[in-house]
Amino acid sequence: MVEFLEITKDNFEKEVRQAKLPAVILCWSDIEDLPEGAIALCQSRLAGKAIFGIYRVGYHDTFATSIRIGIVPSILVYRAGEEIGRKQPTMNPLEWIDWVEEAI
Repeated sequence: MVEFLEITKDNFEKEVRQAKLPAVILCWSDIEDLPEGAIALCQSRLAGKAIFGIYRVGYHDTFATSIRIGIVPSILVYRAGEEIGRKQPTMNPLEWIDWVEEAI
């Protein structure tokens, strides 16, 4: 099983906005299966370059709305406390991993 930092509304500020490394956050719903192979590949390519986390978006999730997550799944990239990019991982996993590497 793939391991990742579980992002919540309670730890978002500390783990994402105050992180020393760029933060790559995969926003996923509780009812969808995670693309574990793509996540494992992304983690291995970003090892030591970024924090990799997941935020599980719930139904009527006000925190997701507050950080402008309108479509799930989404990938958010933060650096120095600011969002620097977002995409939907609808493309080939290698393409979205390349996009993340370029973004950070």
